[in-house]
Amino acid sequence: MADVAKRTVLKGQDAIDLWQRGRLAWNAWVAENPEADIDFSGVDFSAYDDVSFAWFRFPNGRTDFSKTIFGDGDVSFDRAQLANGRVTFNHATFGKGRVSFSHATIGKGRVSFSYVTFGDGDASFSRATFGDGDVSFINATFGEGEVSFIGATFGEGDVSFIGATFSEGDISFHRATFGEGDVNFSDATFGKGDVSFSHATFGEGYVSFHDATFGEGDVNFIGATFSEGDVSFHRATFGEGNVIFSGVTFGEGQLSFGRVRFGKGDVIFFNARFGMNHVYFWETTFGKGRIIFSQTILDVKLLIFYGVSFEENEISFDKANINGGFLFENCQNAVSILDFFFVPRASLELLFWKVISPVFPIYGPP
Repeated sequence: MADVAKRTVLKGQDAIDLWQRGRLAWNAWVAENPEADIDFSGVDFSAYDDVSFAWFRFPNGRTDFSKTIFGDGDVSFDRAQLANGRVTFNHATFGKGRVSFSHATIGKGRVSFSYVTFGDGDASFSRATFGDGDVSFINATFGEGEVSFIGATFGEGDVSFIGATFSEGDISFHRATFGEGDVNFSDATFGKGDVSFSHATFGEGYVSFHDATFGEGDVNFIGATFSEGDVSFHRATFGEGNVIFSGVTFGEGQLSFGRVRFGKGDVIFFNARFGMNHVYFWETTFGKGRIIFSQTILDVKLLIFYGVSFEENEISFDKANINGGFLFENCQNAVSILDFFFVPRASLELLFWKVISPVFPIYGPP
């Protein structure tokens, strides 16, 4: 790459003028200046009806849209190729229109949308490809529209949505692929819409929804695959919708639902597969919905229900296969279980003690 001191920088009004000439003129300039930096930091696009960088190619230097104001029109970076250097949209503000990075290729360096404010239009990163640098949406704020990362591919770096705030629209990471870095949604606030990570694939890093707050819609991890890293929902709060982990494959890391608060909806682990480590439901609070572990495979070192609070729920482990240690202790209001090991109905605590303890060791709390 060219020496930083000698690198060409396209910025300010010169950058706006070239952008206004259109994609062909822009891409021709980039072909002649492949190592340049692009700097739109602080630029105000409010005077333009729409802002389109669709199919634009960016050079290999830094791309900077920090503190850029995009106005109320639609903003498109569809199929754009956004640099191999660092890409930053920190503190940028999008207006009322739709924002789309669909099918965009977004850098090999660090990519940051930290503290970005999205307006009330939809925000789409569907099928976008991120490089191997870290990707940050720390403290980003999304508006009332739908948010889509459907089919997005993240590279080997960490992915962070720490403190991100979502509003009323549905949020989808359906079939998103995360690389080997950590994936962190700690302290994120999800709004009123449904949240989907269905068939998402997580890599070997740590996956955290620690202290995340989910809204009124359903939360769906159907068919998602987790790898070797630990997975934590510690102190997460779920809203009124169903929480569905049906068909999920958890890897070899520890899995924690410690101090999670579930809402009124069903909590479903139907046909889920748990890996070879500890699974914690530690001081977890369940709402009034059903709790379903039917046909679940638990090849675990230890499955722990300790200090859990139930609401006289219908609880089913019908045809579940538990291979490993089991602890069920100090749980409140656990009064019934349906079809667990083909026993039609009994006290949950007594049943677990009677059926499980002769077969599997019972350990004390960790």
